[in-house]
Amino acid sequence: VLFRSQERQIEFTQDLARKVLEEHDARVRAEIVAVAAGFDTASAIAVCKGALQDPDDRVRMKACEVWRERGGDEAVQLLANRYRSDRELDVRLRALRMLGELKNKSAIPALAEALEDPDPAVQYRAVASLKEVSGRDLGDDVNKWREWAADPEAKQPWSIAETFRKLF
Repeated sequence: VLFRSQERQIEFTQDLARKVLEEHDARVRAEIVAVAAGFDTASAIAVCKGALQDPDDRVRMKACEVWRERGGDEAVQLLANRYRSDRELDVRLRALRMLGELKNKSAIPALAEALEDPDPAVQYRAVASLKEVSGRDLGDDVNKWREWAADPEAKQPWSIAETFRKLF
């Protein structure tokens, strides 16, 4: 949707904000969030933030994707908070995946925290996301990633195994 004037964008996104609050169908709310993501108005940002708190997990997962698209440090903070606070495993995993896809080094502490989660699926997703953020491949050993995450700036010893993984 292309609007030439900022005023028209503001009106449109204010309308989206009203609609998302009135809508009962979670699929429609998720689509409204996806549309709002394309705008940089206060109302659009409010819709995207509010979707992270939606009662339906499908809307919260869409909101995670939207914040990956928006990017930046605010996205890291919001996705990390969603990982930490959501009760649904699928939403928590989506938040971790989006943190990895952001490739923002400020996500490392949240991803390192996820390595301590008792759920192996969460640990696995945290490892995969750390690979994306760090550009390293220490394999799938959670303990190696914990050690790395404790001091990501430390000089890591050269690993022939990591070199081979990068080649193949």
